[in-house]
Parts: sequence; structure tokens; C-alpha cells
Amino acid sequence: MEIDIPKIRKRVKIFDYSDAGQYLKAVYDEVRRVRKSYSIADFSEFFDFGSNNTMAQVHSGHRKISVKAGERMTGILKMSRAEKNYFLAMIRVKHADSPEERDRLLALILELRARNSESTNSNKSLEFFNSWVNSVVFEVLSMNEPQSVADVCNRIAPDLKEQSAERCLNFLESIGLVEAVAAEDSEIKKYIKVKKDFSLGGAVPGLAIVRYHQEMLNLAKDSLITSPPAERDVSSVTIAVSAEQIDLIKDEINRFRKYLLLLSSQAQDNARVMQVNVQLFPLSK
Repeated sequence: MEIDIPKIRKRVKIFDYSDAGQYLKAVYDEVRRVRKSYSIADFSEFFDFGSNNTMAQVHSGHRKISVKAGERMTGILKMSRAEKNYFLAMIRVKHADSPEERDRLLALILELRARNSESTNSNKSLEFFNSWVNSVVFEVLSMNEPQSVADVCNRIAPDLKEQSAERCLNFLESIGLVEAVAAEDSEIKKYIKVKKDFSLGGAVPGLAIVRYHQEMLNLAKDSLITSPPAERDVSSVTIAVSAEQIDLIKDEINRFRKYLLLLSSQAQDNARVMQVNVQLFPLSK
């Protein structure tokens, strides 16, 4: 009896994944639940790669799917237009020739996921972390003194257009983090925070966090030129450690981050908004 893979794969929600290989592995695992004898060679042959271990290499990340092969696979799996666009975007981001192209594709993936997500909280998280502007504008606002769009733009160090600031404020208002108030002496709309801190609820999608960190790292690079040394602290250290010490370092970073949040919560005013990035990553195998 033939197994209907296009029908079975609908049980796996493609928009829950940010990697095409991991999505296809989840589809394969679902197929195996239906027929335990179905092999990885069968799965490779299903996609016209021949009876081999091609799909095992795709699942493990050791082999990239070409855009041409991706086009073929979307037809074989009978994907909708939205699913096809999302699947191909996940493939193209792996083949991006420049950081700018990768950022553009990541933004597209986040937009497509938000558009097709069934979770309201997920949509909020995706949109919030899709741009550094949202978190900075939120921190710039006061709970006591209303500020106009122009006021907000004047306080943010990276140049921010009023159109972008207004779009951000409207979004923050829509998710209940800020509120528009009528000014007593002007018709200009002004905004205040309605919460000192924010939580969007639920887990933040991994791809949204990747996009957010990339933007903050770009701002950190720019600060080496745009911010005077007295207003920044940029330092790094290269160290050799044991596997056990890596976990200890992560714990220390986590404690330090919580301490910074505690200091921020005790601040009497929000005179300056500062960004603190902490990175730990391997430089050897």
C-alpha cells in the first residue's frame, strides 16, 4: 500500500521551524510513525535524490538543499503557496552571499511566520524582536512624562525617522505596552509607558531572537565609531577552557545579566538607555 507523504506531512506545522532540514526530519519521523519500515533511503528516493543517504545528510545539516531541489520538493510535498515561500526562504538563507542578504531573508522568514502563525503571543514576539527599535523606544518612554514622536526620535542615538518611530509606537500601543495621551497644550499626540517592564508571554521564537541579536551586534559595531570612549565599554577576551567550565561561564553571564536588570529596576529615572551585549562562542572545534 502506498504511503501518502503529502497528507502525512500536514501534521507537521512548517511555520514552527526555522530550518528546512529540521522540518524535513520532523516529516520523516512522522512518516516513520505510520510505517516503521520506511527508510531514509526511501525518503531520499521519494524526493528524486536516488536510493541513498542524501536526506540523512540534510537532516544532520551536513548537506544544504539547493534552491532548485527545494522547488522540486515543494511540488512533491504539494505545499501551498505560503508554505512554499517559507520553505524556499529557509533554504535561500543558507545560501546567502552577504550579511545584508541573510538579514533580508531572515526578516522575510519572520514576516511569513508571523503572517501564518496561529499563536497571538507568537505573533507579538516575532514582530517585537524583528527590530531593535521596539525595545529601545519602549525603554526611552517614561511612565510620567508624555513624549511625542519627535521627542522619541531626538532621544535615540542611531538616527530614527519619525515614520519608523510612529509605526513602532502604534505597535507598542496595540500590544498594551504604551498609551497615547492627549496633551493639554497641544494637538500633538504623546505617549507614555503603562508598564515599567514587559513580558510578551510564551517562548520567544528562536529565529526572532537571532534577528534581534544580529541587529544589536550591528549597533555595537557602529558604536565603536559613533560613540565616544567615555560613553561605551567594548572589550573582549580569548580564553582556553574545559568543557565543564563553559557551563560555569554561562551561569556567571546569566547571573550578571540578572544583576543588570536589578540595577535598572532600581533606577530613579531613565536618563539614558544603554545596550549590554554579552557573547560567548567557540573559536576551535
